[in-house]
Amino acid sequence: MRATKKSIANFLAGKHSEEDPIWERILERCRHEREIVRVYGSEMRPRSDQPFTGRLVVVLVFTNRSGSNFLCDCLRATGKFELAGEALNWEIVAKRTARHAILSFPDYCFQQIGNIGDPAKQVIVKAGIKQLLILWKYGIVGPEGLFRNTKYVLIERQDVLAQAVSYSIADQTRQFTSRQSRKKSEPQFHPDDIQKRLTGILHQNALSKEFFSSVDVPVFQILYEALVRNRPKILGRLAEFLEMESLEVDETEIALQKQRSNINDQFEKRYKQLMTENFQNWARQQ
Repeated sequence: MRATKKSIANFLAGKHSEEDPIWERILERCRHEREIVRVYGSEMRPRSDQPFTGRLVVVLVFTNRSGSNFLCDCLRATGKFELAGEALNWEIVAKRTARHAILSFPDYCFQQIGNIGDPAKQVIVKAGIKQLLILWKYGIVGPEGLFRNTKYVLIERQDVLAQAVSYSIADQTRQFTSRQSRKKSEPQFHPDDIQKRLTGILHQNALSKEFFSSVDVPVFQILYEALVRNRPKILGRLAEFLEMESLEVDETEIALQKQRSNINDQFEKRYKQLMTENFQNWARQQ
């Protein structure tokens, strides 16, 4: 399916139809892409003589507060993975590029993701759905790309409101993992902020589901709640997907702890009460 003149014209006019294929509805560059292109200019695609890697690179597609850090902590504790973390965040790209005098985006991906640590271990790199699309767009992944042995893991939370509340709290306290100390005072209940984050997470989840439903790539889906409830079972299935031996977690290496508190429960309850009241008021006016 190719972009039509009509769909391109609609894009230029800022108009999109839900009937347009996913690659036409996401043509607008996200900030990560804009800033990375600003760093590298025209040096975004692999050269014809660019070295590539057949090492397994696992792209962990996530949204904020979806449990991706916990999953990475578990995988690190098996001793079988190197963690590239959020190496595709534009701020990290810019800092590492300046520090190591990296000349192109493919060189960055090769050095900072595909070639890190022990070559006998597999690589895990985290990516939002639009960061994943950057990898596709510029030829980093794919059969002729820089990473030629790539599998995908999609982690989501079933309770998206709990995720949005957690995100709102973490953004206020600046404590995104239990390893970090709280940098600000007690969080405040901001329903508009929670609604914005809830909507954003649902939108990203929808894009991820459509992408993986449309494109023929190997993907393994994980629900955070299922991972917490029965970690050995989920990791066992993940090992089968990655064609690896069983993934045994060294419990002494698990560093992260749950951050949820009574504040989360209170905010979720208040948000539902408020939204229910607002919906009832709206219904009375119809």
